[in-house]
Formats: sequence, structure tokens, C-alpha cells
Amino acid sequence: MKLAKNSMVALLVSCFCFTLLPLRGNPVQGAEVTDDMKFGGSRIINITSDEMKLRPVTVESGTTVVWLNSSRRIMELIFTDKQVMTACGSPVNFFVNDSGSYSSNKIVPKATASLCFIEKGEYAYELVFRSVKGFGPGGSVKKDYKGKIVVK
Repeated sequence: MKLAKNSMVALLVSCFCFTLLPLRGNPVQGAEVTDDMKFGGSRIINITSDEMKLRPVTVESGTTVVWLNSSRRIMELIFTDKQVMTACGSPVNFFVNDSGSYSSNKIVPKATASLCFIEKGEYAYELVFRSVKGFGPGGSVKKDYKGKIVVK
């Protein structure tokens, strides 16, 4: 059973990485292409349980950060300080909100969300976990976890 779960995670990550290859240097949301916007690869944050510790992740400009929801709960990613206004490629499971910054959709178990960071700085975020029934009326927040992406 554990081997099957690990194989499923590896397959999801592999499929996702292949979708990133054609997105190199393809900025969206009105950004001008400059030399510092080169594709920086990807970094995967595997969310495995409700008792995790999110360490700060430091990446180069142009790196795509992938959040893989390996937990059993629905999660949502919320940037709490500096907002992501420009991204390269095509963000997965994110949308541009009314204020012009990126917000995540609900990320169901075994799904991913990804965002390519261009602008340097520190992006603090929270992962809000809810029960599978928890985003409607009467839903319950299980836990919130804080993380940070540092773009050099």
C-alpha cells in the first residue's frame, strides 16, 4: 500500500514537472521579460500530515514552487504579507483576485498548486486546512500553518 502511494506521488510530480518544461520564461500578468526572469527550475513542498513544520524555502527568481497536498484534508494557501503580483508560466490552482494578486483555489487531497516567483523578496503564507466537508456552511478549520518563500 505504501509503495502504491509513493508511486502515485512520484507520478503526480513527474506529470506536473513535464507540464512546466514549455513554460520557461513565459511571464504573465503584464511583466516585461528581463535577464533575471530566467527559468529557475522547481521546488516541491510535500504537505504530508497535519503536524508538519513548514521551514522557509529559499529559491532563485524564476523558480516554480509546487505545493503537493499529500494530506487527507482540503487546504488553501493564503499569502499574508507581501502579495505575488507577477508570475512566470501558467500558475496551477491559483487565480488573480480583485486586488490583482494571486490567490490559491481550494487544493484537494492528492492535488497540487504551483506558482513561479519572479519578484525578489519574502512571501509569508499560511496553509489553512479544513475537513473535506469544511468549505461550506458549518465547515471547520482544522489547523493553520505558517510558511515562507524567500526569492533571491
